[in-house]
Amino acid sequence: MRIPVSFKWALRTLSANFRRSLLTSVIIIVGVASIASFLALKNGVHDKMISNSTAFYIGDMQINSYYLSGRVDSGISKPEGLKGDIEKALAGAECAYRKIEPAIIGRASESFPVNLIGIIPADERAVSKLMDTVKYGSASFPAESSGLKAIIGKSLSDKSGLGLGDGLNVILNSGEQYRIVKAEITGIYDAPINQFDRYNVLVDYHELARLIGDGNASEMAIRYKGLERDGGISRLKAVTAGRYPVTGWREILPDVVKLIELNNAAMSIVMCIIYIIVFFGVTNTLIMSFYEKLKVFGIMLGVGITPVKISFLLMSETLILGIFSLFAGTLISLGVVAYFSSHGLDLSRFLSNNPYFMLDMIIYPRIDMRELAVAYGGFMLSFILAGIAPVFKLFKSKAITILREYA
Repeated sequence: MRIPVSFKWALRTLSANFRRSLLTSVIIIVGVASIASFLALKNGVHDKMISNSTAFYIGDMQINSYYLSGRVDSGISKPEGLKGDIEKALAGAECAYRKIEPAIIGRASESFPVNLIGIIPADERAVSKLMDTVKYGSASFPAESSGLKAIIGKSLSDKSGLGLGDGLNVILNSGEQYRIVKAEITGIYDAPINQFDRYNVLVDYHELARLIGDGNASEMAIRYKGLERDGGISRLKAVTAGRYPVTGWREILPDVVKLIELNNAAMSIVMCIIYIIVFFGVTNTLIMSFYEKLKVFGIMLGVGITPVKISFLLMSETLILGIFSLFAGTLISLGVVAYFSSHGLDLSRFLSNNPYFMLDMIIYPRIDMRELAVAYGGFMLSFILAGIAPVFKLFKSKAITILREYA
């Protein structure tokens, strides 16, 4: 018995029970389209989480990360030269070095401990979106202005009552002694992620270095699109020659990594549930079809056709039903994903209070072919297991028994 004959048999059987075959196919199509679309949406959500978390302040990599170590006693000497070396070695990389100093700010009877973060706005805009979060006032430090200009966080502004144009006293450590510096608030930024805008005040890098009397940078953030593809961390370590610790965003933001792993685990559970539904749906169809044709199978066994050859008939039904449904479900999911990949999916109603989506809440689904291949492998396994059920029944049956019962 040739394989093409078995497929003709399967097509006739499926068309003879069109309603049942259609219902089973719809179940599979919905399952395939759901999993493919959810996987793409999950990847889009993860991409946005990573983008928002790294683009805000961290960057893709950091040298001498203060965010990770909390130390200001080990600085980066000649940061401008190191910045040039990195941008030369890693084509397309952007760098921003910062100076971080603990300080106390306040006025009259109230004071607040903060970190002064000395930045160069032009460099910072190339690496992070920190300056984009400035909602009120100026997001720069004019060169012609005199004195220390400060951009404070909205949370700190709300708590302290300080606003645009207000003056404040800044107590910081200059060398081996403390000094009080007058500063003016020229901007307010809004970045509540991990209470960042409660404890960090932005100032001009060069002015802070002058006040402290130390030109070394505390850390350097690097934006590099080829981080994963080109081994960016290894190449960056080669540039620094081991002088400073180099860390990637995964080490600096372990909570984001853990949340992604949790989402992947939850998605795996959802996929298993859909596989089970598909398995029972296909099994039900095939078992019913098997019993409807049991007398025919008995006659075929009686005339010498082996159970193996008859099994091809049963498995052909499974494969035709499964492959058609996979194809249809894939077309539907590709259409859905293509639309939202182009137009974006606005989840601001659901993510507005989530700090990981503080900067941007438009999700662009992305298909990962490896994930999709694994998902389709799961469907094919479900189809094969469903097809085994009637085959198992067939091998347990004897021609004489079948013919006696259905004579």
